[in-house]
Amino acid sequence: MDDSNMVVTDQNLKETIKKLEQFYIDYALKNWVEKYPAMKSLQNELQMPSIVVEISDMPHGSSDYRSSKVEKSTLKRVYAEEWIEIFHNKLSDMEELQREIIEKKYLNTKSGGRYYTDDEIYPTLYINRTLYYEMKRKALVTLGSKLYGKFYTNEQIK
Repeated sequence: MDDSNMVVTDQNLKETIKKLEQFYIDYALKNWVEKYPAMKSLQNELQMPSIVVEISDMPHGSSDYRSSKVEKSTLKRVYAEEWIEIFHNKLSDMEELQREIIEKKYLNTKSGGRYYTDDEIYPTLYINRTLYYEMKRKALVTLGSKLYGKFYTNEQIK
């Protein structure tokens, strides 16, 4: 069937919206929330790589700047700081309840380093379980849509 002749129905529209929402949820989780702990760790990293004098027969200044351990470490840290800043700027633009859900569910940890469960979170927000799951989904869709396309892939991080 030719897509140009396809009639848009309420069902088609609902399915399309649901797919788009799921895309943003997956994007937020995979590209931002799951990377948050590593980026936070990189941002806070204070240890610099050892500086060792290398003897080479190459002329001074001919080495590739990207091969320097110090510069790689600095670039990673700057990248992480920019990444965290973008994440928190977009998070702060969200509605208060959505922001709280993201922070409590994905950013805050217990003393043992474990994340809070949904069952531990929704009572602290004074909402019922059903509303919590609806708001969590909306929060992830909102976060994903705000962050989509806001950052580039940086090969120096790898």
